Amino acid sequence: MTLIKAKASTLDVDFTIPDEYYDEFDRVYNLNKPGFRVDIFYGGMVFTTNLPEDYLEKTLEIKTNFKNIKIRALNPMDIVLTKVYRMNLRDVEDIKTCIKKFKLTKKILKSRAKQNLQWQKDSEWQESFSKVIKEFY
Repeated sequence: MTLIKAKASTLDVDFTIPDEYYDEFDRVYNLNKPGFRVDIFYGGMVFTTNLPEDYLEKTLEIKTNFKNIKIRALNPMDIVLTKVYRMNLRDVEDIKTCIKKFKLTKKILKSRAKQNLQWQKDSEWQESFSKVIKEFY
């Protein structure tokens, strides 16, 4: 969320690495471990959440001075929908921030949620998503 200027700071950085780049990312990461917590996911996953198949197409490119590295941030709608699973206090604040800052409508979130079968089949996720809709709209 700091990369998309939705938060001033963060406790950790999550990376979701496409399968074909995972080994190289892991090799470089282990050579240059940063001084902060890093969570690394691959295969279109964040924690135990599958992202929609087109998540990479929807990401936001972060401008850097790197020549051989591309940094992308999840689209705010995908950030919101992945945070629905845990719904801890920080996640709720992040959801609120994304909805407000990026003007995410109920229609946008519902439409995006329909694109992910895992979310559609998971009654716990559906219950949490309903709470988000009720609380913020």
